Amino acid sequence: MSVVINTPASQIGRALATYLLDLGEPLTLISRSPDKVRPFVERGARLVEGNIDDPAVLDRAFEGATGVFWLTPPALRPDFHDWAVAAAERAAGAAARRGLARAVVLSSVGAHHGPGTGPVGSLLAVERAFEAALPDVTSLRPGFFMENIFRDLPAIAAKGAVFSPVPAAKRFPWVATRDIGLRAGQLFADRSWRGHRALGVHGPADLSWDEVAATLGRELGRPLRYVEVSVDEARKGLAASGAPPFVVDLYAEMFEAIRAGKLDPAEPRTDATTTATTLAEFARTVLAPALAVARHGSRRFLASLVTRPEATSEQIAAVLPDEHRRFGELSRDGVVAGLNLAVDRRRGWLVVRAQDAAAAEAAVKSLPLSRFWDVEIAELAPEV
Repeated sequence: MSVVINTPASQIGRALATYLLDLGEPLTLISRSPDKVRPFVERGARLVEGNIDDPAVLDRAFEGATGVFWLTPPALRPDFHDWAVAAAERAAGAAARRGLARAVVLSSVGAHHGPGTGPVGSLLAVERAFEAALPDVTSLRPGFFMENIFRDLPAIAAKGAVFSPVPAAKRFPWVATRDIGLRAGQLFADRSWRGHRALGVHGPADLSWDEVAATLGRELGRPLRYVEVSVDEARKGLAASGAPPFVVDLYAEMFEAIRAGKLDPAEPRTDATTTATTLAEFARTVLAPALAVARHGSRRFLASLVTRPEATSEQIAAVLPDEHRRFGELSRDGVVAGLNLAVDRRRGWLVVRAQDAAAAEAAVKSLPLSRFWDVEIAELAPEV
């Protein structure tokens, strides 16, 4: 299996690329920004630089490939629906001409309703574009991304609250984007499936916003409220944040669709649709460090790391892929920087940005390698 990923710098694309490279699978990445995918290229992935709208780029990328992962980028443009469908049709046609047989398409819960569901409204046509061109297509229909909570970090930090038009008691499947990428990778690794199908990706549990707020508050160590607002209030908030009118309309349509039940999963929850990462784990390992940076007045800490004598090189090597992924996430979010290793590679020093020493330690301990370290945290002098 030689797979093309059209969005390798996305959270889902990065998880998928890591999974397939760990398996030793040939991989081709389409990217306009080579620096964002350099770690994958250094591991052997082939890079085709350019835009997914460019037929020549697609043709080069699909040469020699047998499968494609297609994620519709969230392009903020007035013609989003038409553009998303046209991009999928162009890519599916190019894949068919190169003889590809298999595609995994990122879709969404609610895609079966088609238009009228905001950004989700184009995804049924995207699914059908690949099904019309290729014999074997699985459309992944995940629930609400846990990473969407990042949009609420300013309100969480400033007001201890999350505001949304979604009814407080309405349960919805919550899933970590990493688990979506892993599920896509498992589908590419499984050579046995055939035909066209939609597969839910539902996380470990359906949760209401009240339950989400309680879990986040417990894991973040501070009270957190969920405040249900009207769609009109959400419109005003989006407009006040600088969103253009077409974006306001698009998301207001999605909120109305959620309230009407149009984004409820069409696929039942089964063992095959249930993924591992819990919201509590996500809050501890991903959200807490990011919240520490989002809060006003984050400080710098030096984490001194000493590898425990009993840690073997084999144990360390086994977690390095996850370590690189997690360190990349924390670096991107501005939580960690300045990792230095001693010559013996058994000692290291890491700069962490956080509100306090406890938050800095939590960030370091979210790194997979932390199980092999003794860690000491000391605050650095303020930057001038």
